[in-house]
Amino acid sequence: MGQVQSVLEGWPDYFAGKRRPGWSGRYVGIRGGFLASLIGQTGRGHAESLALSGDDHVGVADLDRDSDGKGAEDGEGADGRLSEADLREYNIGATQLFGVAAASAVGFSLMSRVAKVIAGAVDGRFSKLSPVTRRRFPTYINSLVHAALSVGFASYKLVGAGHKTTTGNRSLIAFMLGYFVNDMWQTRADWLSHPADVLHHVMAISITTVVSLLPNLAPFFPMFVVVELSTIFLNLMWLLRTAGRGDTAAYRAMQAAFVSLFMLLRTVWLPIATAHMVLRQRRDFVALGKWRSLFLPINGLQFFWAYKIIQMMRRPAAAAGNA
Repeated sequence: MGQVQSVLEGWPDYFAGKRRPGWSGRYVGIRGGFLASLIGQTGRGHAESLALSGDDHVGVADLDRDSDGKGAEDGEGADGRLSEADLREYNIGATQLFGVAAASAVGFSLMSRVAKVIAGAVDGRFSKLSPVTRRRFPTYINSLVHAALSVGFASYKLVGAGHKTTTGNRSLIAFMLGYFVNDMWQTRADWLSHPADVLHHVMAISITTVVSLLPNLAPFFPMFVVVELSTIFLNLMWLLRTAGRGDTAAYRAMQAAFVSLFMLLRTVWLPIATAHMVLRQRRDFVALGKWRSLFLPINGLQFFWAYKIIQMMRRPAAAAGNA
């Protein structure tokens, strides 16, 4: 039975409360790529719920064959079992994930120091900037690098060969967690003057910490992370404005790209991706219990920032980029 048909048939029962299975450690893998399956180009690009044993760590022998009895698909062995790569991703422990996060935080801290040194050596005007601008400069460099690396990996997992396994997906979230921890600490001098940024950091740290420890969600991480693409252009806007080029064609191009991508990815794509996750993993999503509520603020926060962006667009171009 095709993916769309089976999802539509089961969805009314979900809303009616007829499906409340107990959590037993289910793992869901996406086969055939998210984009293709979302638009219904493949009936085999569906997510299989494979029951795991009660042990914390499992092997290939513990996994059942996919329920429809079809042959192996991407990411599976020849007998239809989940691949070793996906099993390794599932079994990553909290210690390893927090180790990645710690390394990420230290790396971004060092990068900020190097960025300030290089900026001062390359351009003498850097030392003439206000203390606030000099302090915030490395945070925008870090944000640019973080967004570029995260989006690059997420894109590879969505549209490249990376969709065949979930390898690296949980480490990606841990990498992002480390960035958010470091960024919050680096902007501590602005906590009182920018309370919205503090809220953003607290939510980001909470969400990335929790979801990194939920291996069932690993296949879905890339389709959420790709929304960071708009952040790249926001950072470029700030850098251009700081360099005194806030009234140039390049700045206006970056601004148009940022606003367009933000609205498209964060207020359209993200809610669709969330609904897609709920539909494809509806049983395990219900089993997440209270953690399901995380996806509401994730989406709600995007509309809050969209409102702030609309306000920004109403100001003179010289004030843009401060958000």
